[in-house]
Amino acid sequence: MPHREITSFLEKLMERVHLDPNLPPNEVHVFNVHASFGHYQVIIGPAAKVLQRKREMAGNRALEINGAMHHLFVTKNHVTPHPSHRQIHNNLKGCIILRDLTVHIKDPTGKGIKVAKEQRDHAVECREKINLAGNDGEKFLKRMELTGRLAKDTYKIVQEDILNALANKQYTTG
Repeated sequence: MPHREITSFLEKLMERVHLDPNLPPNEVHVFNVHASFGHYQVIIGPAAKVLQRKREMAGNRALEINGAMHHLFVTKNHVTPHPSHRQIHNNLKGCIILRDLTVHIKDPTGKGIKVAKEQRDHAVECREKINLAGNDGEKFLKRMELTGRLAKDTYKIVQEDILNALANKQYTTG
């Protein structure tokens, strides 16, 4: 039997937590992950065909990730969990540090590619913004929030963080 390459974020999650890929369509699975950059609750929703969505989405499952992250470093072109060596050397000039973040991400297909449009404006909220980029920093942060880039880049960071933690068995089911 040929081995099929795992492509979607949902498939990677299900493999790492040892869930049956043929999970019953109406079943929901919830687990918690304590990872390097934060703590998350992952909810794997029912199959799209149960929810009577579009035909091309049949078999997909929505993902919802709720949690908290310690901090993110935002520059004009990047969102990262750690500053680069050059940024550190320049005393974080041109950076905005987002601290104590709340993450609420909904992925309607589970593929790990996009955040649901209706909630991407509030997918990432922070308690504190330390702006070391001046007026330009406010502008590029606002633009990233409006275009959904902050949510999308944060989702990629959260995906990597969760998958790394699951590889090290840092999760609980509940």
